[in-house]
Amino acid sequence: MKYFDIEHEVAAYFHKYQQIELHQMKMCGEGRISMSMSPAYWLSSDERTGGMSCDTYTYHIYKEREEILCKVEVKRLEAVCRENEHALEIEKIQWDTIQVMKPVPYGRNNPFEKIGEYPDLPLKGNASDKDYFAIRNL
Repeated sequence: MKYFDIEHEVAAYFHKYQQIELHQMKMCGEGRISMSMSPAYWLSSDERTGGMSCDTYTYHIYKEREEILCKVEVKRLEAVCRENEHALEIEKIQWDTIQVMKPVPYGRNNPFEKIGEYPDLPLKGNASDKDYFAIRNL
């Protein structure tokens, strides 16, 4: 296992989470859009277990009394991955809220209404660590 493998596994989790949230936003008018920042990684001495820790900024969009509100939630994501004989999998994931900001009102105009479908993961097959990080950092 390498740091890239951990990041890729957590990114896949994050991708699925965002797809679900955007679907919920379309169906219910409420949802969250998140971005991860400042990742830190660790590996066990045998390199079969590893983890990632990062801050996330989540924009919670919801309706209250016919007004659209958006509040920012600062969270901490901790993930532990384990390599088995078939693949790498997330063994444990924990997402704790650190701080919630006062909601910002948008009136009746939802700025997130025009968000389309969340795209499919751009990487298929094997990519080099360098290529993956270049795409991620765009």
